[in-house]
Amino acid sequence: MTEAAETPFLLPSVQRRNLLFVVIDGIIVGTMAAGASFVSIWVIRLGASPFWVSMLSSLPSTIALVMTIPWSTFAGKQRRPERLLAFARLSVHLVYPLIASVPFFLRDEWAAITIVIVWSLSAFPSSLSNMMFTLVMGHAVTPDRRSFLMSRRWTFLGIAKLIVLPIESQLIERLPFPYGYQLVYGINGLLALGAFYCATQIRVQEREPSPPTEREPLLDRLRSSIAEVRQARSFLTFVGGRAMLNLGLTLVAAVVPIFWIDHLNSSDAWIGYFNAALSGATLIAYFPWVRYKRKHGTRRTLIPAAAGLALYPALLALVRMPYAVLPVIAFRGLAGAGINLAFFDTLLETVPRDREARYVAINNTIVHLSGVIGPPIGAAMLSIMSIRLALVLGTAVSLLGVAVFGFVRPTRDKPVKENNTESEE
Repeated sequence: MTEAAETPFLLPSVQRRNLLFVVIDGIIVGTMAAGASFVSIWVIRLGASPFWVSMLSSLPSTIALVMTIPWSTFAGKQRRPERLLAFARLSVHLVYPLIASVPFFLRDEWAAITIVIVWSLSAFPSSLSNMMFTLVMGHAVTPDRRSFLMSRRWTFLGIAKLIVLPIESQLIERLPFPYGYQLVYGINGLLALGAFYCATQIRVQEREPSPPTEREPLLDRLRSSIAEVRQARSFLTFVGGRAMLNLGLTLVAAVVPIFWIDHLNSSDAWIGYFNAALSGATLIAYFPWVRYKRKHGTRRTLIPAAAGLALYPALLALVRMPYAVLPVIAFRGLAGAGINLAFFDTLLETVPRDREARYVAINNTIVHLSGVIGPPIGAAMLSIMSIRLALVLGTAVSLLGVAVFGFVRPTRDKPVKENNTESEE
């Protein structure tokens, strides 16, 4: 599908207000994300085993997997989704002051394990927050301005992260261990209040709660849900490809930081440079990706961006020195900017109208399932193969997902049939 070029025009006042607070929120979240990128490094330096490093990704995905469907039902009943987003994200961000306090009570490996568990528990509100973010951002502006909104948010988020990363990496490097980490996460706890305020200022059209339905036997409900989803073939193709891409990337989720520290002997300062290179490349790439997407459409953006992301682990396996990580991780950032735009729009373009909450929940469930499976398998692979071979295997699995994306046709599907009749808008 080729999208028509977006014509420049002033947004309505409510949408301009939304754009303002979405951008400010992006700056705050970008600042917080700079600190979040050091969590896996912190637990490794505290003495966490590869298993517990993998749990830093796998446990949150497990919790999110369990909670996605219940949260989707709850989200469908909300008239003001932006308020629910604000409170859900505040609950998520409380994890920062909590993990900052752990080293006051525990040391070394026990501190690392506790941080992993506390971090994982934040997945309860995080799974709701992620769902509400998609729903709110999808209605904060008109569909033809969605790429404009999200590219501006991600751009300013990237600028903030790029500026803050080297500052925080130097704090962590220069202060006695682990006080630098604690200071960074304490600051994040304060920034959470600003993110909460911005989320409360976004305005979207009040939604009608999903109508109550008669309670059917579980087996009948399961059959009707499967029959409904099977009609959304574009959506099924998309989530199938995304599941394979994510599985390959999550296989190496715990492997990459271990590779940086144990095989490249990277300092905290170098890791800060890695993350800064990632943020900088992502930031620069948004503008050409937006233009490319306008000209060629969502599908032709999805495939090259996904291919670039899939190749990252194999390219990293070729690296022998910390400085050589910089161009490789910058390449990942270039691909990541495109995938952010493509995933967001492709998901919303392949789900039936008025069923967004349900289908976003299904998409999130598939993504979380790969997040549950991938990290522990990746950690286990390190006992039977070299770390570089594990990175290459992650690329091979991800490329299967890229191949599936070749069959995606991101056009807005017709509403699904109900009671043997097809509804129309």
